Amino acid sequence: MLALLSVLPLAALAYANSYHGPPNAHCVQATYNIALPTYPTIPFNSSLAPDLDPSQAALTELIAQSVTSPGNFSEMYMSGTNSSTGAAYNIFGVLCVPKDGDKHNGTVQLLVHGLGYDSGYWDFGFQPENYSYVMRAAAEGHTTFRYDRLGTGKSDHPFDGYHEVQSLTDLEIIISIITLLHQGGVGGKAYTSVIGVGHSYGSIQLTAASAFVPNLLSALVLTGFSANASSTGQFATSNAFSRADLTQPDRFTGLPGSYVISGLPQAAQINFFYFPFYDPDVATFSYATIEPITQGVLFTLSALTSGQSNFTGPVHLVTGDRDWIFCGAQCGVKPDGNHTILELTKIVFPMTSNFSVYSPANTGHGINLHFSAPATYTNIFNWLGGFIA
Repeated sequence: MLALLSVLPLAALAYANSYHGPPNAHCVQATYNIALPTYPTIPFNSSLAPDLDPSQAALTELIAQSVTSPGNFSEMYMSGTNSSTGAAYNIFGVLCVPKDGDKHNGTVQLLVHGLGYDSGYWDFGFQPENYSYVMRAAAEGHTTFRYDRLGTGKSDHPFDGYHEVQSLTDLEIIISIITLLHQGGVGGKAYTSVIGVGHSYGSIQLTAASAFVPNLLSALVLTGFSANASSTGQFATSNAFSRADLTQPDRFTGLPGSYVISGLPQAAQINFFYFPFYDPDVATFSYATIEPITQGVLFTLSALTSGQSNFTGPVHLVTGDRDWIFCGAQCGVKPDGNHTILELTKIVFPMTSNFSVYSPANTGHGINLHFSAPATYTNIFNWLGGFIA
C-alpha cells in the first residue's frame, strides 16, 4: 500500500503534464506583463521571519498567533503606516475559444482560482469530461480566460512572500486583467462584457474588484464562498500548512519558507472534499498538483473581506452544502432563523439586480472536484442563460 501511495502522485503529475486543454476549444497560452500602479500594501514586521525565509517552526508559530490572538497579531506584526509600491509581474493565462464558435460574441468569462491551486482548477486535467469547467463552457459556446495567480503555476514567484505576494497585490492584478480584457489586451479582441467566475479566494478577489470597478463586470458567479468570515482561522489551522519546498521538494525547491501548502493529503481532504462523494483518484491528483500559498496572502485576507460592494449586476452564489471553509460543513444552518448562511451573503451586494443561491448536495469546498460537478455546471450555465444573449 505504501508503494502505491508513492507512485500515484507521480502518475498524476505525468497525466497533468500531458494534458493541453479541452479538445473542443482552441486554447492559446501566453504570459502577460502586468505593470501595476503605485498601490497600498500592508506592512509585515516579524522577528520570526527577518530574512523572508522562515523555518517551519517559525511559520507554524506565526499561524498559531494569527489564529489564537488575531488582534494582537495584527498589532504586533502588521501595524504602522502602509507601504506602497509599483511593480510589474509576468502572469500566465490561457484563452479558450469554442471550436464550434463563440455563441456569445463579445462576452468572456474570467475564471479566478482559489488558494491551493493554479488556474488548472478550471480545466482539471483528470477526467476533464467530468471536471473541466473550461470544457463544459466551450460546449456551451462560451469563451473563457483563466490565469495563474501571482506565486502559482507559471506566473512569477517573487521571493518576498510577505510584502509582495499579498491580497492587495492580487486585487491590483485582477483589476488590470479585467481592464486588459476590455481593451483587447488578451487575444487581440476587446470584450464588451466580462463575467467574473471565481472559486473561494478567487470569489473574494472578484467581490473586492466589483467594489472598485463595478462597471467593468457584467455578472458574478461566486463558487465556494459565503459572507461567513469566521472560518479563516479554521482554514489556517486545519490545513497543517508546511513549507512547500520541504513537503514537495521535487516541485518547489528554491521557494522561500513563506510559500506553504497543506502538509498532508488528509488536511487537503478536510478542507476541499466531502467523503465519500468524490473519486479518490481525483483527490490524489489534486494533492499531487497542489500549488503554494504565501503567508502574505493568508495574513492579509481580511483586507478584501470587509465592507460591501456597490455592484448592481446579477450575482449567483454556488457553494456546496458541506463546504468546510465557508460554512463549517453546515451551509444549511439559518443563523437568523429564516435565511441560510449562503442566503445571508446577499448583504455583501445590497445593490445587486438579482441575487440567487445554489447549493449542490453532498459537496465540499472544491465543488469542481465532486461527483456533483456536472450538475453544478448545468446550474451555472442555465443561470447565465438568463442574463446573456
